[in-house]
Amino acid sequence: MYAPASDGLETARFARSFLEHWAIWFFVGVVACDTILLFMGDSDKKPRNIGWSRRLIRLPIRTWRICLPAYQDTISVRGFLKTLSLVGFGLAILLEAAALPYGDAADEFSDEELARSTKQIVASLRVSTAANARTAALEKEAAVLGKEAAVLRKEAEDERHARLEQGPRGVLLC
Repeated sequence: MYAPASDGLETARFARSFLEHWAIWFFVGVVACDTILLFMGDSDKKPRNIGWSRRLIRLPIRTWRICLPAYQDTISVRGFLKTLSLVGFGLAILLEAAALPYGDAADEFSDEELARSTKQIVASLRVSTAANARTAALEKEAAVLGKEAAVLRKEAEDERHARLEQGPRGVLLC
């Protein structure tokens, strides 16, 4: 799956995390707007309005001008919150959709990293198995040599006792 600027696992995770966090904040805004609308209730009272006068906003670039249109010089709070809620929901969905390729790229990168580490583990296990087999063979050899050394020690001790019993010049002492 192609994700722009996802050259590694950490980059893909960061991008996905960033986009999803903003999407969550927009969802929080949607819930806040809908909660306010719920508490406002449906009343027959005069609707609450926000004054909106025609203004000219200048951006830093001199050739651009934005003029906010008058909406009967007022805007209802209920309509404004509904519009804000819909816009926030749309942005949250777009951010979630934008985060999807980064999630797929992070999955691919983590699968590759898992395969690499599995190969390293298998190689390490082979080396340790060979070392364990060599160690077992050396331990068996050491055990055999230990038994031979014990037999030779016993023979040497018996021979020494025999020499001591014979005396200095081969004479038996009784």
